[in-house]
Amino acid sequence: MHRFFILLCLLAAGLLGSSMASAHGGEDHGDEGKRLAPATAIAPRALAQSDDFELVALLDEGPSKNRRLLITVDRFKTNEPVVGARLEVDAGGQNLPAQEQSPGVYGVQLAALDSLAPGARLPLTISVETADGSDLLTTTLELAANAPSDTAHSHSRAEYAVWAAGAALILAAAILLAVRRRHVTKRTLS
Repeated sequence: MHRFFILLCLLAAGLLGSSMASAHGGEDHGDEGKRLAPATAIAPRALAQSDDFELVALLDEGPSKNRRLLITVDRFKTNEPVVGARLEVDAGGQNLPAQEQSPGVYGVQLAALDSLAPGARLPLTISVETADGSDLLTTTLELAANAPSDTAHSHSRAEYAVWAAGAALILAAAILLAVRRRHVTKRTLS
């Protein structure tokens, strides 16, 4: 009887353990279909660099109206923020100066940003002028074509059935053990 109980417990553990590794939701859990996380998880950005400067332009995702472009500028060789520079941004036929928001970070509101649709590309030309030099950098801000999916992770009924069957086996084994112990205790007392 003791061997039967051990065998039953091993079977239940095997069933519960195997259900966690099964594929679900159209996934095969193999190596051949691996994809990277979608780029839509981060804000759209554009990168540019020259011998003197390097910049990252980031779309500040607010409401579709009054979007801002935040531009971080640093020196290419030292990675030191460029403070007190004069930046002009040319995008969508509009040429506006960018205002320094914090050391090395500049912001500008462009009308072209408000009309950007998913999948759109906005060419940017950014001039950077400092006391010791100037440069003209070009890049393209690209918005992702699809919005991130908000679908929740779900399980099928078959997965729940396997878990329920495993739990029922463990419960049956526990009841069987309790009954057996009670029976053995009655025999020793008699």
